[in-house]
Amino acid sequence: MNVNLKGKNVLVTGASRGIGLRLVERFVEAEAAKVYAVCIDGEALEKLKESLPSVETLIVDLSKWEETRERLSSLDIVHCLVNCAGVVEYTETGQITEAQWDFHFDVNTKAILNVSQIICNKLIAAGEKGSVVNISSIASHRFTPNHLVYSASKAAVDNITCTMAVDYGRKGIRVNSINPTVVSTPMGAKMWSDPAKSGPLLERTPTGRFNTTDDIADLILFLLSERAAMLNGVVLPIDGGYSRC
Repeated sequence: MNVNLKGKNVLVTGASRGIGLRLVERFVEAEAAKVYAVCIDGEALEKLKESLPSVETLIVDLSKWEETRERLSSLDIVHCLVNCAGVVEYTETGQITEAQWDFHFDVNTKAILNVSQIICNKLIAAGEKGSVVNISSIASHRFTPNHLVYSASKAAVDNITCTMAVDYGRKGIRVNSINPTVVSTPMGAKMWSDPAKSGPLLERTPTGRFNTTDDIADLILFLLSERAAMLNGVVLPIDGGYSRC
């Protein structure tokens, strides 16, 4: 199935590496009218711009509410939004600090609301339709030691997704989330390279492997496209059957 995004403007947060970077590449391949790549890492965005000069890059600290609004409010209408930016720190429950809690919720949840408001309000004012995909995690409902803050923030993402789907659905904007297990990115490799940690997870995964960035990108392109016109408020595991088996 080929998905083209001709005439559509797309914005990806967390666009400098991993899933976000692969999405930017795939959106360019899909001939999106304009691709906005947003992240906090200016050096990484410079490299992205060198390889994909048509992409418009924006350095934004999404944990800062007003800075985000100032940087994104002047953009053209965005028809397809992927809230991909996220952070994770694994800490024993008894050692979690207030700063860690705030950091996770500022980036993983509050930023989704902020960016989505900016994009969706402009769509609604223009009378145009759009689609939003939030990157959640299987950790929102499958629990692992030392993941409390991350898991809580991703459970909030699922709730945000479904409530936004109700509020925006009748206004022509679909909102869905995908919930991966481990994705084979540099961060994923760092966190799950130890066979003692990854082995039990893979043993419980019928497909016997982790996600690739293209597994994620393929699903997101589908959800953003009109081929998924009746999918709204979906919280979709992409985990090779792990959470169902």
